[in-house]
Amino acid sequence: AQAFGHVNIIDSEDSINVKSDYMEYEGTTQIAKLRDNVILRDSSGVLYTDYLDYDRRTEVGYYEGGGKLIDSYNEVTSLRGEYYPNAEKAHFYDSVRVINPDFDLETDTLFYETLTQKTVTKGYTKAITPEGDTLISQSGLIYDANNQYAEVYDGQIRSVDYTMKADTLIVDDLNEVYRGYQN
Repeated sequence: AQAFGHVNIIDSEDSINVKSDYMEYEGTTQIAKLRDNVILRDSSGVLYTDYLDYDRRTEVGYYEGGGKLIDSYNEVTSLRGEYYPNAEKAHFYDSVRVINPDFDLETDTLFYETLTQKTVTKGYTKAITPEGDTLISQSGLIYDANNQYAEVYDGQIRSVDYTMKADTLIVDDLNEVYRGYQN
C-alpha cells in the first residue's frame, strides 16, 4: 500500500500513533516506510524524524538522517536511531545530544530506557550541568535520573571546588556520596 499526504496510522496492537506525509507498507514483510514529517507517539514519548522504517514483526522503528525523541524528562537528538516503543527503550547513534534539567550531554552512542529514564553511553561522553560542572568520560557512563546516580568510566568531574579523576567514578547525588576507584 502507498499513502500520500496526512498519513495517520493508529495501531492499537502496537500502541502507537504515527503520522507522516508519505508511507509505503508491505504486508508480507510488515514493514512501513514512513517519510517526511514523521511523528511517532506512544505512551512514553514522541519521536520526530523524516525517515522511519517501522518493522511490525520486531516492533522496532529505525531512522536515519536525524531524529529527535522527547519524553517527560529528556530531549534526545541523533543522526541514526532505533526506537522500541513496546519495550520502552531507544538506541541513538552518531552525534547524540541529550538536553534535560540536569545536564547537556554529547556522545556517539546512547542507550535509553524511556520508562525508567536510565541512560548508558559508550565511548567518549561529555556532560555539562547548569552550574557549569563538567563530566568527561573516555569509555562511557551509566546514569539513573530517578535515583540521581551515575557511574563514570575512565573519566573526570570538574567543578569550581574540585576535580575528580578515576577509572571508575561513582556519583550518588541523592545521598551526596562521591567515590573514585583505581588511578
